Amino acid sequence: MVDFSNFQNMDPEARDVVQDLMLHAQQLGSNFMSFISVWMAFNGWMASVTEEDTDAKMVNALASNARLTKAFESLMKGSPQFRDDVAEFSS
Repeated sequence: MVDFSNFQNMDPEARDVVQDLMLHAQQLGSNFMSFISVWMAFNGWMASVTEEDTDAKMVNALASNARLTKAFESLMKGSPQFRDDVAEFSS
């Protein structure tokens, strides 16, 4: 089960680490390091909102969440930049 409020209720120091990783990812020197920083932030967020212990379980929980799926579909339809970013990442 996914509970998005878990992120806001997690330990403030851990939440700050996740947010800092995401905010500073673009300032890193390489695409690889930026990706690693974003992945660590995403992984921390996923662990918090899903309360699962493996990446596979976290991803499956998020993929089956109707709210998140609807938000993704809305972004794909309404944001050319988001669509381009998804296409570039998936290639």
